[in-house]
Amino acid sequence: LIKNLSRSIVGFDPRIIGIHDLMVHDYGPGNRFATVHVEIDANENNIEAHELIDDIERMINKDYGIHLLIHYDPIVRDDDEANRARRIIKNYLFVTNPRIKIHDFRLDRHRELPCVVFDMVLPNDMSGKEEELKNDISERLKSGGIVCGVDITFDTQNFNKYITRRKDLR
Repeated sequence: LIKNLSRSIVGFDPRIIGIHDLMVHDYGPGNRFATVHVEIDANENNIEAHELIDDIERMINKDYGIHLLIHYDPIVRDDDEANRARRIIKNYLFVTNPRIKIHDFRLDRHRELPCVVFDMVLPNDMSGKEEELKNDISERLKSGGIVCGVDITFDTQNFNKYITRRKDLR
């Protein structure tokens, strides 16, 4: 069910970049509820993004009988420094363990020291490695010329089994 929901949401409209944190709760016949984070380009018109989200919620209710609540994650794609930081981190993680996934990535410049903020989905067998990964990422960013803090929310692989990106539908 979750895999089908993921693909339906991401495939609904080309403006959907990806989804994560999809949770479905079943309280008996006619009482299924779900929440999900949907990634849309931050430059998209807010009213149009809101209408798109409403359309997806209605489609999921009609097609699956599930009451869906969507959290909108605006994704900044045109920030060169943030894109460079993301590439450094993704390259490091690919070498460390290609099963590690990240999402909700942003460069927060509203703090005293700029900070990369993101969620990291760790494979179950990497539990306990969080601090080591955070320190290694900080060092990689510094050696890449990016001086910033690192704020990571670690998710378990079980929770985020079906992170789906538009490219996954190809």
